[in-house]
Amino acid sequence: MSRSAWLVAALVAALALGACGKKKETNPAVLPASGPGVPKGAPTPRQAIVGFFAAKRAGNTEAGCNLESKDFQVAQYNGVGPACMRASVNQHPQKVWAEEIKIDKLDQAPDSAAAKIRPNAGSETPAEITLVRGDGGWLVNSLR
Repeated sequence: MSRSAWLVAALVAALALGACGKKKETNPAVLPASGPGVPKGAPTPRQAIVGFFAAKRAGNTEAGCNLESKDFQVAQYNGVGPACMRASVNQHPQKVWAEEIKIDKLDQAPDSAAAKIRPNAGSETPAEITLVRGDGGWLVNSLR
């Protein structure tokens, strides 16, 4: 064999051995499938809305994360489950949310729902919230 062929063979072998010890990267948007903070949902859209804001207001991180859709968690925390549980915004009570959420209008389809709400404490500023039906129930999908 020529010297260049030996160098190519040695390089290929080194790359193959180097790849053996590398940890396969995982996509945080698809993990975990179970555990604290993964989407679980509520029985109805109304219960999901009320439960979501109650959990956020009280600083109940796991309950709040359980009511957020996978897409919502990926958009907010760049991952699902543990990413939501670790997010600094979820580590303390959020008194900005009203104790009682006013739901002005709630439209429900078989797998989605949308509502006009007034969620802010001390303010009548309206907001829109959308929900999706997940495996375990209704989940908050967006809030604007």
